Amino acid sequence: MRFRRRLKICKGVSLNFSGSGISTSIGFRGASITMGKNGVYANYGIPGTGIYNRQKIAGGSTSRSDNSSSSGSKVFVRFSMNLDDNNNPIVMDQNGVPITDDILLSAIKRTPEYKQGVHVLSQRVIDQIAEKDSDFIEIYKHTERPVTERAVLAALNEIQPEVYEKNTYCKDEPTIDEIKTQLEEESKAKISSILFWTTKRKREQFIDSNLQQRFDEIHSKWAKEKKEFEDYEDEFKKEFDELRLKECEEKKNAMKAVLAGEVSYVEQKIQKIISQIKLPVEFSVDYEYHPEESTLLVDLDLPEIEDMPNEIARTLKSGKVSVRTKSQKQTAQEYATCVCGLAFFFSGMLFNVSTKINWIRISGYTQRLNPKTNTINDDYVFSVKFNRDDFSHLDYKKINPVESLMRFPHLLNLTATYKMKTIDPLQELKNEDFNIR
Repeated sequence: MRFRRRLKICKGVSLNFSGSGISTSIGFRGASITMGKNGVYANYGIPGTGIYNRQKIAGGSTSRSDNSSSSGSKVFVRFSMNLDDNNNPIVMDQNGVPITDDILLSAIKRTPEYKQGVHVLSQRVIDQIAEKDSDFIEIYKHTERPVTERAVLAALNEIQPEVYEKNTYCKDEPTIDEIKTQLEEESKAKISSILFWTTKRKREQFIDSNLQQRFDEIHSKWAKEKKEFEDYEDEFKKEFDELRLKECEEKKNAMKAVLAGEVSYVEQKIQKIISQIKLPVEFSVDYEYHPEESTLLVDLDLPEIEDMPNEIARTLKSGKVSVRTKSQKQTAQEYATCVCGLAFFFSGMLFNVSTKINWIRISGYTQRLNPKTNTINDDYVFSVKFNRDDFSHLDYKKINPVESLMRFPHLLNLTATYKMKTIDPLQELKNEDFNIR
């Protein structure tokens, strides 16, 4: 056990008595210098925070143990870390107050905990930026594969209502022998006599006089409970089967509607789907269904290039994170990937509205400033015509949306720097007879 006793001499000065000798402390709470036979130490701390640092600054023994302690400082500190607006690490005490003492900060920054904290915070920034990029750019990876008419018919034929299997009343029917046994036990408890030779006869009389009545009562109660249970099961089965039959018919009707592709159904289904979509980008959809041509025309109001995430992050050798603005070419390339990916994303869902939709022509437009008129115009930047069969053979998670779009009949004027020039959506599409398989 370490023994320590302090004797106050005057304000700011005290003698420290311990098993290793006497030392002198000069200073005040939070900062002091200790002088003893092992050398001179500087003590730093923040009162009330639990933060404390002690570092050897001069003198003392040259023993192996002293040399090891003089080669650095040992920090006893509780601290937390965060990043400021410029992604620089902030060190705070246990009360959340930033530590500003240079000597204490220097000691903290030499600890492995600090270095690990910098790494964790930097990686968090990189992950957040990467996730935001992924949310915008990789929407195409969530494209639905169009269902085939054959698959819908197979699913339709497999739909059968679930039928409720009634439970059986599990309490056994009482028997006359069981009741007789009960009465025998009762008679033993109730009938006894000092004229023991009469006891047997009296017990038999008790059983004979009560047997039929007791049996009728117990059997009647059992029969009533059994009927109530079975009546409940009958009613529950009726309601269950009716509900499941109704659900079954609704599923069948929904699948029949998918196969039929009637105009009213298609329009209502598209409205419902569009209203339920949640994306990290703003969009609006206009559509026109032509059942006689098995074609759906879609106009897609695209997000603006200004809405794209424009930061890129990397880890420096120091472990800190560097965040910079993307180049215009990189932003333009990612914007093209995003908006072309939206064409695949929406087309996949719309093909699944009905198997009668064999063609989707989807055109994307964005709002741009016309420098000649100083007005905002809706400029179309791509138009593509997908056919169901070829579209369904794509591996959506591995495609390049821009390149894959150009494998279908399309209009897309993309510069070497990925700037999307205005196109005329009424112009005839190229590669009309091209098949990608």
